[in-house]
Amino acid sequence: MNNPPIRLIDPIPDLYQTFMRYREAFGCSTENYRLGALRFTPQDNFADAVAASLAARSQHDNLPEDITPHSIFWLVNQSDQMLGHVALRHELNEALTIFGGHIGYSVHPDHRNKGYATYMVKQMIPLAMCMNITRLLISCDVDNIASNKVIQKCGGILENTLTIPDRPVPLNRYWIDIEQ
Repeated sequence: MNNPPIRLIDPIPDLYQTFMRYREAFGCSTENYRLGALRFTPQDNFADAVAASLAARSQHDNLPEDITPHSIFWLVNQSDQMLGHVALRHELNEALTIFGGHIGYSVHPDHRNKGYATYMVKQMIPLAMCMNITRLLISCDVDNIASNKVIQKCGGILENTLTIPDRPVPLNRYWIDIEQ
């Protein structure tokens, strides 16, 4: 990657404007937003939302029933511009074993094809090892050529392709085996 220095950071309240600009690049609604799997509204205090997101790393009790503990990181450059985000789900529930898997990520539309997605996914592997996760499930749409390539570059082996009701595009499910 011949790009300016980048780093993965924990979400922080000081980057509220950066986070909102990132969301706007995807055409996201201003009515609510997500930090990982947790949903918030503009009426919620952003600092509280960030704190709840960070708490989701270790708390089972305070999470909604359909949400598993997860770690979220933002990819930023030296100017603290948000280039991407990645989430590592510490465990899978029934829904995540079909759609979603252990790792979810996105890259700002203006910063794609620079290796950032591959970088973020690769950074999650040692973290998963520390959590004694031995296999990582990652899924993406069949027609998302870039994500399919990212997952394969990171060691993903295609297990199957699923057609899911109410989803217009089939889903590829990959596993990355982690050496312990």
